[in-house]
Formats: sequence, structure tokens, C-alpha cells
Amino acid sequence: MNSLKKILVKRIVRKRIAAYECSNLQEDKLQSMLILFDAEAAFSENFFTELGSLANIPPGQTKWLGFSAKPRKKKVWKHPVFHNKHIAWDGTLKGDGVEAVLNRPYDLVINFFDKPSWQLKAAASQVQTGLRLGFEEVNADINDIVFKADLKAEEVFKTEFCKYLKALRKL
Repeated sequence: MNSLKKILVKRIVRKRIAAYECSNLQEDKLQSMLILFDAEAAFSENFFTELGSLANIPPGQTKWLGFSAKPRKKKVWKHPVFHNKHIAWDGTLKGDGVEAVLNRPYDLVINFFDKPSWQLKAAASQVQTGLRLGFEEVNADINDIVFKADLKAEEVFKTEFCKYLKALRKL
């Protein structure tokens, strides 16, 4: 990707993140969830489906969007995966089902990646959401709630995820 384009997109993403405001999470309002993930890391689709169930998200309202640095000829995921070519000069993501996922509001977004990725941050900053959860290793400005856990420790993440949802619903 062109270095000038990368610099411009990073600047736009920083402005979007600075303008973002977290909203209150209410049990009756938690109806949709998006999981942004690094498609190069190995995750089980069952794990992501289980997160939707734990959050009591209605069936079909949990969406996934992955990022892969290298496009693959063979489709590995059932859900959309974007590449550098999908990122426009204005920092928006376009094409191959990506727009359909990003251009709708979500009550909850899970930034399920632990390596700083300006591409995944661009996607996260484009989504309209009430609350963002993510990992400590990623810039804390992009997440409202930050987990200090290993990305591969799925059971630990599920336990912490449930604790935070329960606490937020009591507010």
C-alpha cells in the first residue's frame, strides 16, 4: 500500500477515534454485535458464535469482519474478510460485503485483535456503536473496555466478557 495513503488513513482514523463517545449499555438494548478480528490468527468460528450467545444477542445479529494482509484465492472464512485494497483514501472500507457489515449500527463491537493494526483500527473507527471492547496491547483510545488477557486464552476471555456485561447492565 502506498505510504502516503497509509499516513492519510491513520490521520483520519485518529480523528474518528477522538470524536467517538461511548454510550450506556442496557440489557434490552443489546441486540447486535460485531466482532473485528485478525484473519491470520487461528480462531474457532464456534468461539465467536458462543460470544454472541453469552451476550444474549438474537440469532443472526452477530456479525464478523476479518482483516488479512494477503488476499487468499481460497475462501477460508464464511464471513467477510478485507484487505488493504478495500481501504479507500478517505479511510473507509469498501467492497466484497465489507460495506454491508460496517454501514449499520451495532450495540457492541469486540475488537478481537492484540497487535496494533491500522487497518483494523480503520474498520473499528468506521463502525457506529455504543460500546467497544478490546485488548490492552491495542491502543486504548479505540476501546471503552480493555481486557488484559492473552488472545488465545478463549475461556479467560469468555469469563471476563460475561463479568463486564453483567456489571455494565447493572449501571
